[in-house]
Amino acid sequence: MPSTSISVKKPILTKPPMTSSLDPAYLRRRAEISAQEQAFTLKSGRKLAYFVEGSTEGPDPVVVCLSRMSQSKELWIFDKPLAGVTLVAIDRMNHGNSSPNDKGRGELFSESVPEILELLDGLKVDKFFLCGWSMGATHAMMVAAAAPGRALGCAMLSGLCDSFHPAVTKKERRELDPGFGIFTSLSRPGCFGALSRAVVRMVSASMYV
Repeated sequence: MPSTSISVKKPILTKPPMTSSLDPAYLRRRAEISAQEQAFTLKSGRKLAYFVEGSTEGPDPVVVCLSRMSQSKELWIFDKPLAGVTLVAIDRMNHGNSSPNDKGRGELFSESVPEILELLDGLKVDKFFLCGWSMGATHAMMVAAAAPGRALGCAMLSGLCDSFHPAVTKKERRELDPGFGIFTSLSRPGCFGALSRAVVRMVSASMYV
């Protein structure tokens, strides 16, 4: 039976709209945040979308938040503004309203880290904390490592790692995976083990340069 392809030129509306099941208070907060969204043009001409809650020129500590893969800065919308904190939530490149990457090209730490720091320079943010989830956590760690004199702390939520890095011992690898034994099975010799490890590395932090 021949395959059939469907070309979608505009979003397909759901009935009832998906937003009908969301908390009205959240929808109001999302509308508030959307009104605060801005786009910073980098020296490269590309743009990073972000929003700020609080004042980057005030006394409150700045917390820079980076979202996981396929998520936008809306991940960092809370019920109400966080007291005593200036929150800067950023769409990484190819996410949300930030610039897209070239077709078929992924993210590179050698590009994303300087871009995030350039945005913070533009906002006149000197010292800051970092918080990231999943792929965003890995980016947060890399920004902290690149700017040790500016990063005051880094909170990583489910950050990725290269479990087969030479610095990771077999004991540490087992401790990383106590329940399912995935890392142990991937340590087996032969073609299966090599292929499995290659797949794991493709979705780990080791895919970035």
